[in-house]
Amino acid sequence: MEQGRVFLAIVLSLMVFLIWDFFFVDKEAIRQQAPQQAQEQAVQPSDQKNAPVQQSAPVATAPAQNPPANQAAPAAQTMANNNAPSRTIRVDTPLYIAEVSEQGGNLTGFILKEYRETVEPDSPFKQLISEENTFGTVRLSLSDVKDAAIETGKYQSDAVSDRVKILDASHTLSFRRQMPNGIGIIKSYTFAADTYLVDLSVTIENQGTMPLSQRPGIALVKHEASDQGGYGFTGPS
Repeated sequence: MEQGRVFLAIVLSLMVFLIWDFFFVDKEAIRQQAPQQAQEQAVQPSDQKNAPVQQSAPVATAPAQNPPANQAAPAAQTMANNNAPSRTIRVDTPLYIAEVSEQGGNLTGFILKEYRETVEPDSPFKQLISEENTFGTVRLSLSDVKDAAIETGKYQSDAVSDRVKILDASHTLSFRRQMPNGIGIIKSYTFAADTYLVDLSVTIENQGTMPLSQRPGIALVKHEASDQGGYGFTGPS
């Protein structure tokens, strides 16, 4: 009895599905939908083949920049300036002739035009700095710095010509030395036509990374001949 009821339930269920499929499902819509899906699947590969390939834009790379040719290393530039031949600048005024050497930027000659070495008429003009004084006078030094190059080393003059003539005005002549440690030294002389006085200014530029505490000093060096005579006195005063 129970088995009969089970078979009856199965048969009724199948009849429900058959009746639903026959009366309510649109057969024509199913037939049209199936070819359309197949056509879409066939077109997609063709579209992918004919689609234009997108190429990525090339990435621009900046060319390697070399340092400018005119920017030489400071140490190399300093070495080149120090190895260049030294000049002696001759300053001619109505009263005197001054000679300043690039070796130390020192005065190596000072000739008075209105005075002579002796009373003879053809005696040469009076020279205040001896030729034996090789490095001249007005020598610069820095306290606590044991470097002879500051006093007698190579400086570079800003004079265009080796001869400067002053008639009725003043003229400033500068000499510069760049040290390897970044210290720049400038000695500037100002000569005038109507006076024997010569102005001197010293500028110290610290272009390095360490603080500078040294003080500049000026030495007036006079050469004394070894055979120069003299006299002495002994006895009660």
